[in-house]
Amino acid sequence: MAKVLIVNPIIRAEDDPRHVPYGLALLAGVASREGHQIQVFDSNGWRPSDDELVEAIQADDWDVIATGGITTAYGNPTPHPQRQCINTTRSQTPIRYS
Repeated sequence: MAKVLIVNPIIRAEDDPRHVPYGLALLAGVASREGHQIQVFDSNGWRPSDDELVEAIQADDWDVIATGGITTAYGNPTPHPQRQCINTTRSQTPIRYS
């Protein structure tokens, strides 16, 4: 059984969040059904600071950290700030981007 942190990244920060991300919700449901411990951190809904995201990442010894988002939000040549935060905070943890 793995401990999995699923991070819903901030998408379109200038707009109010409107939808539960179907892909991440599906991933959480399947992983939970298979017996894994799932924690979801909804950055898009909560709009946390980088420090709050780091705190959530460091809150447990995650086996996997998964994140996703709208692909057009990642079309920018500069990496998404939350991806950078995840990568530098838990460099030994496998990171999965959907």
